[in-house]
Order: sequence, then structure tokens, then C-alpha cells
Amino acid sequence: MSPYFPTVVLLLCFSVAVNFFLWLIIDSWKKYSLFLLNKNKPFVKKKRLMSPNESKLFGILKTFNTLEDYDIFPQVPYSSLMDVDPNTSDLGMRFEIINNYRSDFVLTNKTDSSVTLVIELNDQSHSYNYKKARDLFVYSALKTVGIPCLVLETKDLVKPSKIEESIVEKLSKNSNSK
Repeated sequence: MSPYFPTVVLLLCFSVAVNFFLWLIIDSWKKYSLFLLNKNKPFVKKKRLMSPNESKLFGILKTFNTLEDYDIFPQVPYSSLMDVDPNTSDLGMRFEIINNYRSDFVLTNKTDSSVTLVIELNDQSHSYNYKKARDLFVYSALKTVGIPCLVLETKDLVKPSKIEESIVEKLSKNSNSK
């Protein structure tokens, strides 16, 4: 073995490290400059925040005098309504799940912003297995943290008075259980 072998290996490792570092800098600069020059456009504006049925329900909810003490928020991430127990083994995965799921509507008390009711509007897509699994997960999580949930079907949109009755009933059950 040559007496220069350790020196050659050390120089080779140093060369690889320098090349990797330079590649990292150049690659990062390419991505950053594409962003600055607006040449990389991976995003497009959505046409609407809510589906047509959700927009219709939102309009209906805003007409109810019985909800004058509540604020109505559409498309709220579940991570805004609940946290994951920090002692949970798969904390990151569970947070990602609740952060990616959105409630259709959240009613909060106007005086203290406390969450009083989640309203979910289900259409025919909720008959698919993946939607059923998502719904079970969400409803179970809401029950665990003590947030009531009212599930409406799109066919209920033709009966606003029935929707209002269901909301009032759910809110009164919640206030009686406190």
C-alpha cells in the first residue's frame, strides 16, 4: 500500500463533498431564480371556494335569524378545531390528516369564538368507500373532542326550515349537555 493512499482518499472525499455542496447551491439557485422570474408556475387559481351545493347551503345558513349569535365559517381545516395529543406515537401523520381535511361549515359563538357546531354537507360521493372512511374518522375525532356535528344531505337543501330545525336541535342538545 502506498504511503500516499490516506492522503488520496482524503482528497477524494473532500472533492466529492465540495462538488455536492456546489451542486446543492446551484440547484437551489435554479429553483429560487425560477420562482423569482415567475417561470415556474405550478399553481392556478381555483374558480370557487365552495361547491355549488355548499354555496347554496351557505346562503341558506346566513338567512336564519336563529343563528344571529353565531359566526359561520366555510372550509375550516380540522387542525383549526382540534390538536393531536402530543403523546401520540404517530403525531405527525395524524396532524397531516386533520390538516388536510376541511369541515364544510363551522358555527362559532360570536362572544367568545368557541366552536359550537360543525356542519357537513354530503352528496352522492360520500357513498364511496374512501369517503366513508374519511367521514368515520372525522366524526369520531369530533366526538372525541366534544364538538357536535350535524350531517346534512344535498337533498335537504330544498327544505331550509328542516335544516334550521336540525341546527337548533343540535345546538340545544349541546348547550343542555354542558
